[in-house]
Amino acid sequence: MLKEYRVNEIEEILSDLAVRWYLDSTIAGRAFLTWEEVSEMARSGLISYGSHTASHQILTTLTDEEIQNELMISKEKLIAEKVVDPSFIPFCYPNGNYNEKIAKMVKKAGYSLAVTTNNGWNYQPFDPFTLRRIAIHQDMTSTEAMFGCRVAGIF
Repeated sequence: MLKEYRVNEIEEILSDLAVRWYLDSTIAGRAFLTWEEVSEMARSGLISYGSHTASHQILTTLTDEEIQNELMISKEKLIAEKVVDPSFIPFCYPNGNYNEKIAKMVKKAGYSLAVTTNNGWNYQPFDPFTLRRIAIHQDMTSTEAMFGCRVAGIF
């Protein structure tokens, strides 16, 4: 239903619904998305998912066994819920915390790539398990010029 609208129009619609239905995302026990909602969004082709661990533990604080469990449980759940293509599953390090050992464990666990919170471009040669990103936040998208400057690396 929302596919035909622009992002700012979708935000207005959702804000209006939240006010109309007295929605509060901080209500205890309310999941932000159900697996049914995640599955529907994945089937739409507009949204794709990857792994972020099973319980958002900071991997650099865990034992090797705990890291392995976090990686495998998350991956297996995404596959079981049919929200990822098992042949391509990206990973994102919780809080951006990782080290060389953890990157190797992510690769060994069968993930396709992993993104960090390190800002910047990826130039050849690069490690697909320590990919940089360009962080785009709300304050960077208020105008096309600001967005363009951010993506271009001006600020």
